[in-house]
Amino acid sequence: MASIGGVSVLTLDRGPTPLAAAVVEITPAGADGHAYKRIGARAPAVSAMSIADVDGSAGVEAHIAACRALKGTLVTVVEDSGRSTSNVAVLEVEIAQIKFQALTVGGLVGGDYRVTMTWTLQATA
Repeated sequence: MASIGGVSVLTLDRGPTPLAAAVVEITPAGADGHAYKRIGARAPAVSAMSIADVDGSAGVEAHIAACRALKGTLVTVVEDSGRSTSNVAVLEVEIAQIKFQALTVGGLVGGDYRVTMTWTLQATA
């Protein structure tokens, strides 16, 4: 089980990339050799996909509303492996798919809908 903020999901296909020191080239035009400068820790924005099972159409709407409410906030992301990353910015969240399941076994709530969301996440300092 994974989670983004307070929203629990069955699975999250990837978590945010951790912050790391970045190095940029600063060699002036026409100069021989190369010069580099280390800049502060940065992390790229990544696209992640989550799948949740929910009960009924009201549950679908509630899950989508909870996910959308996280846009523009800093959250803690817990991946399937249990790795936790704090101070992750939720830059975007979109509905990828809503699918009715006639027969469901297992899951978080054994719900009859699978809601797939696409997230854009970026680790911050």
